[in-house]
Amino acid sequence: VSHREVLDANLGWRYRPGYRKGEDIISIQGLRNGHSYDLKPEAGVLRIAAFGDSFVYGNEVGTSDAWPSKMEEACPKLEVLNYGVGGYGVDQAYLRYASEGAQYAPDIVLIGFVSDDIRRLVNVYRRFIDDREWPLFKPRYFLRDNQLHLMPNPFPDASDYLKILADPSLVTQVGRYDEWYQPAVYENPLYDLSSTIRLSVAVGTRIQRKYFNRNSIWEEEHLSAYSDAFKIQVALFKNFVASVRERHAQPQIVFFPTRDDIVGVRSGKGTAYELLARELASLKIPYIDVMDGFSKSSHEAVESWFMPGGHYSPRGNEIVAETVLKSVCTSPSVD
Repeated sequence: VSHREVLDANLGWRYRPGYRKGEDIISIQGLRNGHSYDLKPEAGVLRIAAFGDSFVYGNEVGTSDAWPSKMEEACPKLEVLNYGVGGYGVDQAYLRYASEGAQYAPDIVLIGFVSDDIRRLVNVYRRFIDDREWPLFKPRYFLRDNQLHLMPNPFPDASDYLKILADPSLVTQVGRYDEWYQPAVYENPLYDLSSTIRLSVAVGTRIQRKYFNRNSIWEEEHLSAYSDAFKIQVALFKNFVASVRERHAQPQIVFFPTRDDIVGVRSGKGTAYELLARELASLKIPYIDVMDGFSKSSHEAVESWFMPGGHYSPRGNEIVAETVLKSVCTSPSVD
């Protein structure tokens, strides 16, 4: 069976057009749906394009249970094109929008955000974040003089991966561009000698990141506004909004709360991303916080909204669909 993931020279990876495994269906257009779309919507049809990660794609549920499909099901005069790809940061989602976003003439463009996404902005090689991840590379942005500068995918071709298989040390070449690179792991000749050394390195790295890293993404349980990743995230959202409006469509950021976010709100701690939401509000960047929908369903058990891997269950996707649908239906008309 072919893998769902395929290499993409610019984005790092994407999902295979025409992929199907059980209820997980990707159309020949590379969008998560069982049908295709015309280049332009029919008269009277509102078309939405949704970009982002696995929470946009709808991991752990079938295509028909993902929230974009649920929105289409609820409103026959609505089309929701699902461009979600698991593991994406907002940088990759934005780059995909920049290259493909106008192809099907959407009226509204959504870009999703989960707090975990922010660490991907300062990452180039996925295994630097977690050695259980797929060994894939991605582009990343740097912020200089308040302007975003793109470093392209450093290993864009399949032939590059063959070279890495022959010489794994090649991955260290991108270490200086990656916030998650650990020289103590990748440049330590003793690292693979014993589990004791590996444990010591892991503990030491965790302590350093938590207590001594001035560029930490997190401040206690919330995103830190002082980190490079936070500043890059805000700049990406600003660029996204400007780009969508230039194409005469309406932009919206969508915040997806995790199980921890919902539990935190119920206990009075708030969401991990609330500072980012406040920053967008101050910049007059439009956003939808799906937490509003979950808060209105507070009589339901939190666990009923999530799958074992942390993504939304069919019921969770229903709440997302209802919340986003209500918001876009009451938004000002597109110019």
